[in-house]
Amino acid sequence: LLDGAVKELMPKVRLVGKPPPPPGPVIAEMVTLRSEDEGAEILLAGSQTVGTIVDGSLLMPPIPFPVGSAITVEKRKEGYHPSREALMLDKPVQEFRLKPMRPKTRWGTEFNWTYGQVLGFGVAQRYYLKPDVSYLSAELYNYAQTNFSESHPLFHHDLRVLYGGYLFTGPDEVFRLGWSTGAGMILTWFTIPDQGLYADWYLNLINASLELNYRRWLLYLRAEGKYALGLGRKRLGQGMLSLTQGPPPITMGFMWKW
Repeated sequence: LLDGAVKELMPKVRLVGKPPPPPGPVIAEMVTLRSEDEGAEILLAGSQTVGTIVDGSLLMPPIPFPVGSAITVEKRKEGYHPSREALMLDKPVQEFRLKPMRPKTRWGTEFNWTYGQVLGFGVAQRYYLKPDVSYLSAELYNYAQTNFSESHPLFHHDLRVLYGGYLFTGPDEVFRLGWSTGAGMILTWFTIPDQGLYADWYLNLINASLELNYRRWLLYLRAEGKYALGLGRKRLGQGMLSLTQGPPPITMGFMWKW
């Protein structure tokens, strides 16, 4: 009787329990970072160190990043500005090429030319009080003034000291807005005998510049607001200096950063 009862019950028995859990998200199994900044420390979200670039790369430790998510890595290295990058994880095994870090600039050597003072050439030296943020600059611009029909041209030596910085843009930006202010003196001498030396003192009330910024060099375009003080043995009088009553002086320059 028992044997017959079991045979009748067996087809009706069903396993009762919880359904199996749904499959979890796909995990990024292997993430490799490649960089030319040898020795740079890599951090996640600026807090957790995950390693250092060695021989141009870093294999990140096995941290369960879901595929389809983004992670933020920060790069730090002595003598360079820290920088962050957002990386999107698209597949379980992935490799990323990190952007080069920007070295901190302490000195800059400039060569420039001013529109309206065609027969001239300038040099300058910058010292960054805070790398790539604020600076002091000493400048010298030598130029000649002649109409080519006279045999006695005038020669000018524009010397000045500037303090400057940047607006709204950081060291990593390709385009940077800059400002500077300071004071200077224009020395003028004639090739005609017994004319003596003239000195025009002025204030650089405000200069505005646009820079094309790269790792080791930059190009800039600068509009200059100069106000002659009218002191001493002068030639230019007193008031704002302009190019033959036109726009303010415009200077174009190149600077090597080191």
